[in-house]
Amino acid sequence: MLKAISKGISILFSPLLIPTYAALILLYSGFHFSMFSWEAKRFLLIVVIISTAIMPAITLTVASLGKKLHITANNSGDLWIPMIFSALYYYLGFYLLNKMPFYAIFKVLLLAGAILIVILMMISLKWKISYHTAAAGSLFGLVTALSLRLGANPLVLLSIIAVVSGLIGTARVILLKSSLTETLAGFPIGFLVFFLIFFLL
Repeated sequence: MLKAISKGISILFSPLLIPTYAALILLYSGFHFSMFSWEAKRFLLIVVIISTAIMPAITLTVASLGKKLHITANNSGDLWIPMIFSALYYYLGFYLLNKMPFYAIFKVLLLAGAILIVILMMISLKWKISYHTAAAGSLFGLVTALSLRLGANPLVLLSIIAVVSGLIGTARVILLKSSLTETLAGFPIGFLVFFLIFFLL
């Protein structure tokens, strides 16, 4: 039962879905980015979902099939090739939004995601790290940076993200997908990357 719940949490808060949650938070949580028409919001969400969830998921699936069929050469190749493609998808999403009259923050969301993927990829070549908690940390860093820049006080939202982050980390450890050290290390890396980017830019 506990493993089933942990698996559900792990899927619901997959790194593939966190960017979509971030976009929804920006659009609907009172950060003053919600004056777009529904058509504009729909286009934005479609770009985010395709570039950060659908295309990376397809690439990971193909890589997984390649591993099962012994097409890929080694474990490091299994890791960094999908991540390079994922970073590319993020950048393509950023490039597309950059052509549209959206707030820069939505474009930076995808650019920051691409940067985080590259950093995690570099770390993972030497040491395994939890992408789930890194994604959770990035969301916490994003909201923290915006609250400081805009003078907002989203205490409830930050508290929810903190609790969810704890649940994500616990789930990954229970499922034996990451060690406690790998899980704890992911959060501050994601937090720092997104906090610094959104606070300084």
